Amino acid sequence: MASAGTLPSDWQGAEGFRQLHALAKELLYLWEDAGASSEERVSDVEAVSLAALAVAEARLEKWQRRQKTLLTHCEELHRKVQQGLESLRDAASAFTAEFEALRELPLARKLAGLEKVAKEVELAIAEQERKKAGIAVALAALGLDPKDLEGLTAEELEAEQQRLKPMMRVKYAEALRALGLNPDDFDLDGDLASMAARLREVEAKVQAQQTAALANAKRAREIWEELGEEPDKQRDKHAIAMQGKALGCRIEASVAAALEASRKHWEERRAEVAKETNWLHVCLRGHGAAEVVEPFLRENGRLHQAARAACRTKLEQLRGECRVLEKEDRQKLHQLYRDSGSDLTDLESVYRKVEEAESAVARRLLLARETKRMEQYADSISVILGQREELKALVVAGEYFERAARAGQGRWIGNSKHFLEEEKFRRRFVKQYPELRDKLIDSIKAWQEAEGKSFVHCGHKLGERLEEVREHAVALASAQGDLSVVGVLLDVLGVERKEVEEVTSPGGPRRPIQRSKSSPSMDHALPPIARSRSEASVSEAPASEKRKRKQPMSPAQWSSKETATGPG
Repeated sequence: MASAGTLPSDWQGAEGFRQLHALAKELLYLWEDAGASSEERVSDVEAVSLAALAVAEARLEKWQRRQKTLLTHCEELHRKVQQGLESLRDAASAFTAEFEALRELPLARKLAGLEKVAKEVELAIAEQERKKAGIAVALAALGLDPKDLEGLTAEELEAEQQRLKPMMRVKYAEALRALGLNPDDFDLDGDLASMAARLREVEAKVQAQQTAALANAKRAREIWEELGEEPDKQRDKHAIAMQGKALGCRIEASVAAALEASRKHWEERRAEVAKETNWLHVCLRGHGAAEVVEPFLRENGRLHQAARAACRTKLEQLRGECRVLEKEDRQKLHQLYRDSGSDLTDLESVYRKVEEAESAVARRLLLARETKRMEQYADSISVILGQREELKALVVAGEYFERAARAGQGRWIGNSKHFLEEEKFRRRFVKQYPELRDKLIDSIKAWQEAEGKSFVHCGHKLGERLEEVREHAVALASAQGDLSVVGVLLDVLGVERKEVEEVTSPGGPRRPIQRSKSSPSMDHALPPIARSRSEASVSEAPASEKRKRKQPMSPAQWSSKETATGPG
């Protein structure tokens, strides 16, 4: 600062001031040189001074306003810092000395210092509030009562933080284990607020798991009670045990998973039962009259097993009534299968489909379609069946003579008429068998070519089996009195022993062989070699009459006819 009578260095160093000083010197020289009087000199100095004074006063006013503004800002910051230090309490001592040192500084430096201290105090207050908030959140996460944190010192706040962190880690680990997770795989670090946030997140998952588990247990129980079925003691043990438990109970992840599996099982079971029940109701309405079924369903339309059992019983009753009405159709269809040599297991499959039909109308349609199909099939193979019956009758007659040949001692004594009959039959057989067999094979081949599939009779491919025994006629004629080979032919033709037992047994009643309606007529001796009677009769008869045939002759009739017509 400049001493009295001496201008400040700022003035002396200023360029404008130096120019003014030079002008004053030049003015002084002019005064001396021009001979200026004292009055003139005073007048010039006053004029220059007045001009400088006006500018100086304006500058002074500006700086006074700035000083006032700085003073106002300093007072505001002083109050703010003072309040902050009061809230920091014991932590304020770290800022007191610096704050007091600012009092003696010029306003500009004092303002800068106050701004620095105010910012530091503000950060300290924010840190203190953050600690308080973290502690409050941690206490809430731990389920503890919030404390009055306003009166705690910084050391007390730090101590409280250190006390709460281990407690939060313990609870965090418990929540992780409840979720089926390993706590060692999940660290809980950071400040209390972030730790509390992660703990709340895990606790929310645990709470959701428990809520879902209780809901699953409740739903499983509701379903098995609705269905009237008993829960499985192993699979549903947790659902049984959870009955009556409150939401606050701790449920482990394994138990929650078991309860979910139990609920899913019962949901699937309910869907199955609902599907079955709906099908039962549809079938009941399809088999019975509305005035009978609807009142019954109003009483037994639930999913309960008792109601389902009642529906099944009622449906079986209605099906039984339908079977009574279908008796003639079933008999006709069964006869078609037997006459055509079709597999009766296929017929059983048809009957199963009929029983699975949803309505009486559908049952009748299934039976009608199958009957029509079998009638068409029987018509298509009528020639084959007729030729088979002729060949069968010839072979059965041969079986009669074979059994007579093996029958006891009486064959070699007394009347030898049976030897004559046997010899006549043998010659007739050797002549007729190849013709009948080959015609049957040709008919089967023609049918197979037309239909594009093999002809199967009584479970066997008849054409292939006949091809295999083409030479058996030679064996029949090779040994006098030996007709044992006809047994092989009976097997080839699918003739059961019981069909010929009564006809061929010596000493038994000689009555015609019982055959199906599709068998051809043979009441005029053996069929001629040229064209078989079955082929002629089938081609001439209408389709509705092709399955109505006369019974074939017995072996006795064969013999009597041979006696009348002579051998060959």
